[in-house]
Amino acid sequence: MKKKIMYVVGLFFVFVVSVLVHLPANMALKFIPQPRELLLSGVGGTIWHGEVQSAKWMNYDLGSLVWNLRPLAIFKGKIEANVALGKRHEAALRGSGEVGVGFSGVYVRNLSLTAPARFVAENMHLPLPVSADGAFRLVIDNYRYQPPFCAQGEGEITWTNAQISMLSQSVPLEKVSARLACEDGRVSLKGQQLSDALQSEYSMVLTPQDQYQVQGWVKPGERLPKMFNQWIQTYASTDAQGRYSFQSNGTLTLPN
Repeated sequence: MKKKIMYVVGLFFVFVVSVLVHLPANMALKFIPQPRELLLSGVGGTIWHGEVQSAKWMNYDLGSLVWNLRPLAIFKGKIEANVALGKRHEAALRGSGEVGVGFSGVYVRNLSLTAPARFVAENMHLPLPVSADGAFRLVIDNYRYQPPFCAQGEGEITWTNAQISMLSQSVPLEKVSARLACEDGRVSLKGQQLSDALQSEYSMVLTPQDQYQVQGWVKPGERLPKMFNQWIQTYASTDAQGRYSFQSNGTLTLPN
């Protein structure tokens, strides 16, 4: 009798494991809590190894997504996976990292994203016809989601071979870098930029109420086109070191 019970238990265990291994990803995602800002379509594969043809975050297109679930995380009460964005050759945004869901909510670790500056500028809906060249790289060391932005997080963003163009005039910025941080829903950014055309330092704070504050300074260099130099002198005041200060605050309008 005992052998029969063990045999039935063994069969049941094999059945449960088989179901989990072959569980379709689109079915499994129905039982996993997702932020309302996240939209997934074209889900395929299994819960362990799946693919999303299109992923959007706050209406920003992230392209395709592939994941591999990390089984050991389940024993810690978490669902954790290694993810890769932009596997398709036409994708502008590419990246990889760790994404998970635990008792504290959605979190991200060691995430690296790269994108052409042109792609970033096109998705910023700028009020002026500005084009950009170079490449952006965003590295998120750790991030924990909490509406509307985050609960905590740290990271860095860099823009290499940076250049902006407007009205047939170009400004080589060379390299732009900034540190990102989030604490209790308050996002902060602080960075600098240095080139022969322009030097700058800047900081930004964004609150959970969508209120922002931007401040910093710019210092024109020898290679800065005359049009930009005149524009800076019109809208900013200079100090003894030849730096023009700027400050702005208001309410951030996000795309619907």
